[in-house]
Parts: sequence; C-alpha cells; structure tokens
Amino acid sequence: MTAALLIISNCGGSIDEDKAVKIYVESAIAEEQFSYSADSVKSRKGKILKKYQTTRQDYEAYLKNLEYDEEKWASFFKRADEYLTDLKKSEAIK
Repeated sequence: MTAALLIISNCGGSIDEDKAVKIYVESAIAEEQFSYSADSVKSRKGKILKKYQTTRQDYEAYLKNLEYDEEKWASFFKRADEYLTDLKKSEAIK
C-alpha cells in the first residue's frame, strides 16, 4: 500500500513544463555540439539535469505524459522554440 502511494504521489516527478523545455533545448544543443563524442553528450546531459535539479527518469516521465496529448505537445514545442530563439538572440548559442 505504501509503495503504491509513493508511486502515485511521484507520478509527475519534480519537473514542470518550464524545466522540461529548457532541458529539452539544452540537451538538443549538447547533442549537436558534442556529436563527435557520445561520452561528452552523456556528460553534458547529466550536467543539464543537475542544473535543473531533476533526474533523467523524471524528465522522461514528463515527456511520456505528453505523449498522447496533442495540445500539451504543441505548447511544449512552441515554448521550446521560443527558448531556443531567446538563446540565439542573447548569443548564448550561435
């Protein structure tokens, strides 16, 4: 019974759309920047998750929850595009 309550209470994890968007975009950038080295990509993604104080499992669970909701996916990708545009404008990425 206790285990079931823990699973239910942790279903959403400790991640919200804002964090998920930033992790998604920054991870995509890392994949592009470090495409020559899988180890570098893995290391950078770990640092990104740590920066946003979440786990890979919580991040993946968040994305999985969006899987069957077109409206939520649309919102997520719109925000991801806006975040990427903001990073480009601030010259945080080139």
